[in-house]
Amino acid sequence: FNGQSHGIVTLRQAFAESYNQATVRLAQEVGNANVIEVARRFGIEGELKDTPSLALGPSEVTLLDMTEAFAALALGRMPVSATGIETLRFGEEGQALGVTG
Repeated sequence: FNGQSHGIVTLRQAFAESYNQATVRLAQEVGNANVIEVARRFGIEGELKDTPSLALGPSEVTLLDMTEAFAALALGRMPVSATGIETLRFGEEGQALGVTG
């Protein structure tokens, strides 16, 4: 946004500091088709448009998809199947009465 480049940085630094230029350049280098393929392997099921802005996250992704993707990164394996809980009800004495999801 300030018109300046951060120069040569590691991918870790670029991602940690949200350097969009580095992210877009990486996606251009590997190709959006490969970015989409890896996203699918990590559990992202939503529509991912093959546009130059793909690396910046313009597509809608569900919380469940993001949970699965982050869990796969944290666990070092994929795919990870997460389960969403829609309702959690407790009785007057704090006992679980039912979970639906």
